[in-house]
Amino acid sequence: MTVWLLGDQLHRDAAPLQSDDHVLMIEAHNFAERMPYHPQKLTLVFSAMRHARDALRADGYDVTYVEAESFGDGLDRYFEANPGDALVFQRPPSHGAGERLRDMVEARGGDCTLVANDGFLTTPAEWDDWADANGGSGATYRQEHWYRHVRRETGVLMDGDDPVGGEWNYDDENRETPPEDWSPPPIPEFEPDAITREVHAFVAERYDDHWGEWGPRGLRVAGHPRAGADGVAALRRGAPTGVRAVPGRDGRGGSGRWTTRCCRRRSTSACSARVRSSTRRSTPTRTRRPTSRSTPSRGSSGR
Repeated sequence: MTVWLLGDQLHRDAAPLQSDDHVLMIEAHNFAERMPYHPQKLTLVFSAMRHARDALRADGYDVTYVEAESFGDGLDRYFEANPGDALVFQRPPSHGAGERLRDMVEARGGDCTLVANDGFLTTPAEWDDWADANGGSGATYRQEHWYRHVRRETGVLMDGDDPVGGEWNYDDENRETPPEDWSPPPIPEFEPDAITREVHAFVAERYDDHWGEWGPRGLRVAGHPRAGADGVAALRRGAPTGVRAVPGRDGRGGSGRWTTRCCRRRSTSACSARVRSSTRRSTPTRTRRPTSRSTPSRGSSGR
């Protein structure tokens, strides 16, 4: 079975990667023409995927990396080279996306298994159970209520039955006006490597009509940390890498775990707490025998 690894599921602790040796990654480009995405965001997404590809190969995985206009085009090329293959992938967070991708695989003669997304602490079924138990004709579903429920169930940032520090959140303090003599900390910068520079050149050429021009410094600013240590450093410093970090045991500082909250879009929006340790266990290097699986032309070697 082949793990189809999507661009927002790049963590090497993902459950499907623990039992399968072959990985499919499709870097689809035409989605970025539907809306004028900022070039920094596009550089971050494509660079992260390519770094993940190389890191997985270094760990012994057999990675087929396809650059294509769309997922459909990428799947066409993959199944032309690997007819009837079976794919497994984690459910995407966007409502209905998993089913649409599964239909695309099956339409090309492949088999597809959709599994739970272990980037979330909670599942859609748990949200449904909570909503049913707290529902009613006049019920109002608030993020804050669900958030507290998840913390109680998981013990995250809890001291027994009470929140650590005595408060569920510090929204009141966050709304205060900074002192007049306050200035923001400097924006973290990360020196781009060859992969990021290559992606930047591609983005600048392919999406040259998008808004948000940026000069040489824009390639180094926060939001472009490379895989591994740079990404962790950015999270610890609160760099705008797509998540809002809340470090520390009391939710305001210190060391230890950090939490983020993100929405899982469904027929009614359900928000889940997502927690990762700020200190990940190292992943042992894997040694695998080469496989005889076919690779599409342009697939594993890039464009």
